[in-house]
Amino acid sequence: MIPYLSQAEQYEDRLQQHLKRINKGINDRSLTQAEAQTLLDEQKKIEDLIKGARADGILTNAEKREIDKALEKADNNIEKLKHNKDKVKKKTALPPYPAPPPPASPPPLR
Repeated sequence: MIPYLSQAEQYEDRLQQHLKRINKGINDRSLTQAEAQTLLDEQKKIEDLIKGARADGILTNAEKREIDKALEKADNNIEKLKHNKDKVKKKTALPPYPAPPPPASPPPLR
């Protein structure tokens, strides 16, 4: 039997899934720092939207549509930014010691 999730729990579950996808993008370097921050800011706005809608204890159909639309847009934004051409470049390893100076030019021939 599948447990019943309230509408609020479903929203919380979707937000958690979004955060997992964002963190995965950060860890696999498919999201830049700026992209990740943009997505996290969007998640915060959705959380605030849900809190505001739940404040009176009643979630109207209009509020549900607004939240669903925001969550769907966030889904699309995560997908778009994770698969765009912007990637975090892996740090290149530095040589363990400074490179030796270039050889001196040979003396001129006489």
